[in-house]
Amino acid sequence: MSATRIYSSSQVLDQAAVLSALESNLAMIEFNLHGNVIWVNETFAHTLGYKVREMKNLNHEQFCTKEYRNSKDYANLWGNLQRGMKFQEKIQGIGKKGNLLWLEATYIPILDKDSKVNAVLKMATDITEREHKGEEIVSGLNNMSIELGDIVVSRSKENMQAL
Repeated sequence: MSATRIYSSSQVLDQAAVLSALESNLAMIEFNLHGNVIWVNETFAHTLGYKVREMKNLNHEQFCTKEYRNSKDYANLWGNLQRGMKFQEKIQGIGKKGNLLWLEATYIPILDKDSKVNAVLKMATDITEREHKGEEIVSGLNNMSIELGDIVVSRSKENMQAL
């Protein structure tokens, strides 16, 4: 699907109030078509450990793992965005200090008056803590299964000796 037309808003609430609510509750950042930051809100900057002023003109690649930015998926992401296709997924990113974080992110192509993509808006929620808790649960379950396996083996040996 490519960008073919600009949709007019059917928003019932005041658009400025809705945008303000989004900006204050979501991490938001805007990129030009080369992936350079043209605007970022305080929430996004804070999530990655930056000040807003530090992020202007940084490139999207700087917020990605080396493996991802060198992948075909990364090239496809930007190619699809430039063609007007949105992207939504859980993604791993890199903070200012090199720390790994997880974001639930939506990338939305922004169209000009001629229905051409001229920028990309990314809205995200930091889900790093949730991901870490999930990893802890999986690790705990794995350890539990190993422990249960050891108990079964031990009791089987005891039963064999008793027989």
